Amino acid sequence: MTLDKLALEIESLSGDIKGIEESIDNKKATIGRLMVELQQKDRENFLIIFLRNQSLAESVSEAQSIATLNSDLNASAEELRKYQGDLVEKLSEEQIKQAQKERERVNLTNRQQIVQAQKTVKNTVLTQTKNQEKIYQAQIAELDKQQEKISKIMDEYEDQLRKSFDPSLLPIKRPGVIGFPVENPYLTQDFGPTAFAQRAYRSKTHNGVDFRAPIGTPIMAVETGTVIAVDNNDRGTSRWLKYQYGKYVLIQHDNGLTSIYAHLSRQIVQKGERIMKGDTIGYSGDTGYSYGAHLHLTLYWTPSVSLKSIAPAAGLVPVGVTINPRDYLPNIPAGAVSRTVQ
Repeated sequence: MTLDKLALEIESLSGDIKGIEESIDNKKATIGRLMVELQQKDRENFLIIFLRNQSLAESVSEAQSIATLNSDLNASAEELRKYQGDLVEKLSEEQIKQAQKERERVNLTNRQQIVQAQKTVKNTVLTQTKNQEKIYQAQIAELDKQQEKISKIMDEYEDQLRKSFDPSLLPIKRPGVIGFPVENPYLTQDFGPTAFAQRAYRSKTHNGVDFRAPIGTPIMAVETGTVIAVDNNDRGTSRWLKYQYGKYVLIQHDNGLTSIYAHLSRQIVQKGERIMKGDTIGYSGDTGYSYGAHLHLTLYWTPSVSLKSIAPAAGLVPVGVTINPRDYLPNIPAGAVSRTVQ
């Protein structure tokens, strides 16, 4: 949704709100006039009305006018309540649109910065690899070997941690315990011994799920929690200096689960920050040991999570007992799952 479209919708809502407020003012004035007239009529009882008029018909007509005033007053009061309800609804809608506009403005600013950073990375890689294809291929091969060493160390840590794993401490498996990390989710790789993992990973298993997410896609927290790590495992922008999760955010939730969002291009939260479910925490990218832009989501059993320094990766690498996110994510429609996953 563009900023221009949101601005037009907000402008239209402002016009509606102004019109409703004018209707409310007019209706209040009408009610005030009716109440004055009714008070004046109520000071006289029906006997006085009957004696004052020369005929019974005139007396009945005057009495009926009092009843009409009462009816008009009730109708005006009902219309006023309706206008006030409409005003509350429009004000709420305007507030939502203002929040959407602010989110879109922030997203646009961050995307512009991401695009500029990508241009810088591209230029750096082109400079480093110009006329050095053999060197480049050798460095990529070395990266694969180093990545295997990191994975082996992580697997050893996690094997030890699984010995103390108590599944009964996890939330009951059911769809919707957590939300999706992206809008319009499309699953590109599942959890476990996937076909891709068999070819690409030393462990032969994928410790999370991957979602399609072009660079700059807003990434959302799957559940309320506290940010416990914002880090970067890359040692540079070159393809052979990109390790493990790259730029990531790690969030500890209140239900015994901890989530990591990996391969980000940009993080916009800080360690210790309290995050609500659905909040934007960063933007998708292609950092770390990645084969293209996407969002990698892993769930851990919280008591098992620790942060390790594992060379040659930079920063700290999260390790822990991994949980299948599909056990807790909302149901994913068949059409939103890659054929390579199904």
